[in-house]
Amino acid sequence: MHSMMGLAVGGFWRSVGIMILVLAGGVGPPRLAAPLGFGQNAVSATREPAIAYHLVEGARFFDILVARIGTREHILIGETDDMCLELVDQRDFDGDGAPDALVLQDVGCGGVGATDALFFVSGGSGFRRSNRFAGDQPTIERWNGGWSVVTRGTRYRLEDGRAVLAAP
Repeated sequence: MHSMMGLAVGGFWRSVGIMILVLAGGVGPPRLAAPLGFGQNAVSATREPAIAYHLVEGARFFDILVARIGTREHILIGETDDMCLELVDQRDFDGDGAPDALVLQDVGCGGVGATDALFFVSGGSGFRRSNRFAGDQPTIERWNGGWSVVTRGTRYRLEDGRAVLAAP
């Protein structure tokens, strides 16, 4: 009887523990905690959550650029900015350790006659939007130890939140 009581109570607490895990882990895919290495504690093992960008295309008409940090999403460019966008690439263009976004703005929103523009969104400086530069069909290349964007024969880099013409 005593062992049956322990089994029943143990089973109850195991069920409660599973219920708590299910409720707590309801957002996103389940993740297993990595074991701490020698000399690490919980504080030294924590990292800045990664930044990932994505588009919500044509929510009503215009596109929305969103940055996800951990489980939180931040709208960087909303529908009220009246932009048709394409997320070309995301990587650390300026070398500060935070992923940046390269965005193409379709100025004519699919129409003819308007010149497309490119710009960066800096991940390490409060999601600051760089100046725009003319271009389409960009190529991302390693250049002088960092990433650059080549469009229409011209090379640009992201420096201090600005798109700058790279010296040849």
